[in-house]
Amino acid sequence: MFPLRAPPRRGFFYITPSSAKARTENVLRVGPFVNIVLGERVERAVKRTPEERAFSLVSKCKTLMLATADKDGWPTVSYAPYVKYWDSYYIYTSALSRHTQDLLATLKASIMFIEDEEHASNIFARKRYTCSCEVMIVGQYSDEWVNVLHCFEKKFGGVFDLIRPLGDFTLFRLDPSAGRYVEGFGRAYHVDADMRSSEHVSIDRNTTDKTQSE
Repeated sequence: MFPLRAPPRRGFFYITPSSAKARTENVLRVGPFVNIVLGERVERAVKRTPEERAFSLVSKCKTLMLATADKDGWPTVSYAPYVKYWDSYYIYTSALSRHTQDLLATLKASIMFIEDEEHASNIFARKRYTCSCEVMIVGQYSDEWVNVLHCFEKKFGGVFDLIRPLGDFTLFRLDPSAGRYVEGFGRAYHVDADMRSSEHVSIDRNTTDKTQSE
């Protein structure tokens, strides 16, 4: 059995093998979550909030689904590799694509991150996070442009080195409004743009319940 040690600070407790001396440097500190330390191995026993689960889903995706419309309202759906820099999403797309033309014309988009079909427990209720975005064109060779393209290089490696020099590509910044995270029937949440708080969406679409944890 593992003895339970008194928490060194509020919101944490540690379980350690009786034969091993607890060492706080091996502890993964993750806010008010439970941390389990087994010698050199660190595991999380976490009951995460909806916004944290939404953030986890987004973080696992290398691409985002991109919905746009032209100036006459005709819609297009596509996808694009992305990076997140601070609280914004960035995509680097070719002028030859229709969604690039739509973005240039309207400066609006909706994006979605969705669970892989193979991992979904219910194909009719795949986990997904969607949000509407205001779109900005990032000036070429600005500090923002340089920093974000460096993030693309780190995330996608050599394949991005082939794309970066192409002259018809534009870097867009997508600034999200509050989004919606869905992980099953009756399990939908409004998520703030910074993904730090959420509200449960009730059956009555006009009301929500403030949620701190799921």
